[in-house]
Amino acid sequence: MPISDLPPELHSDIVALSCSQVLSPSELPTARVLSLVSSYWSLIARPFRYHSLRVAGENGIAKLLRHLDRLPECERRVRYFSLSDSLQYSDEIAAYQRKSDISRLLALVAPFLFMLELHLGDPAYATALFAFFWQCRCPHLVSLSIRGYYCFAVSLSNPSDVKSSKLNFPRLEHLSLDGIPNPSGLLNHGILANTFPRLASLEIHGLRGALSFAREVAEAVAERDESSECTITKEKATVLTSRLPRTLHSLSLFPSPPISAKNSKRARILHDGMMDVLSRLTKRDMWEARVDSNLQVVIGNSDTDIVSHSFRS
Repeated sequence: MPISDLPPELHSDIVALSCSQVLSPSELPTARVLSLVSSYWSLIARPFRYHSLRVAGENGIAKLLRHLDRLPECERRVRYFSLSDSLQYSDEIAAYQRKSDISRLLALVAPFLFMLELHLGDPAYATALFAFFWQCRCPHLVSLSIRGYYCFAVSLSNPSDVKSSKLNFPRLEHLSLDGIPNPSGLLNHGILANTFPRLASLEIHGLRGALSFAREVAEAVAERDESSECTITKEKATVLTSRLPRTLHSLSLFPSPPISAKNSKRARILHDGMMDVLSRLTKRDMWEARVDSNLQVVIGNSDTDIVSHSFRS
């Protein structure tokens, strides 16, 4: 059967599947190409014209915002979105305008997002924008990658009393963080579990001198393993605040390259201490694991081989 004989709803499904990825900078959107075929295909492809978008730089962000702001809601349903401010540094007025544009753009696309890459390099507004994004309602978001000086997501004080329909990220399964050398406190007080109830995969990049965070990781992993004798005693476990979500199956940690000898002695000691604590997590002979659910811990970086260890029930 020729494709032209298929009903319009199947044509729409085909276009939706062909748009299900973030484009590289050199690629043209599939829906845009199909819209040039004929008036019929232009009509079918119209709701998917902005299904997958990549934007970078001040001018691109401002132009996209102006364009999407004029469209009806049914035509601005962005599902796969990559936004980068291209590490632009500028005066206070320009930074304020860029912050305003990015926040408005995120507010427009948040209700429809399935996957988001958000890279903010300007410290003048990065943290504030990440805080703004945590307050956005993203009911369909499954994968999130953020890079920049991020703040932690705001957790709910009583998540068991709140329906999943009221959570901002009820379906998020994969989270990748990059930008804070020592994200100490991330695993405390159920921040991740309360904010992302379905989180299955967590990646943390760019760790440097993060001895306190490495200890948090070791304590949180030990809390998942009832028979572990690593890093903490049973007495400390009774007051433990570091927790990994029970839904988490993969934890990947990527330390930055070793600090050079020219740096401060204290920084080197902290970095070496971090690496020592993290390396223990992948030594099988230190674990006789009996964990409540499967958990794989991966330690590696771009310059070395990845070392992993699985803790299985």
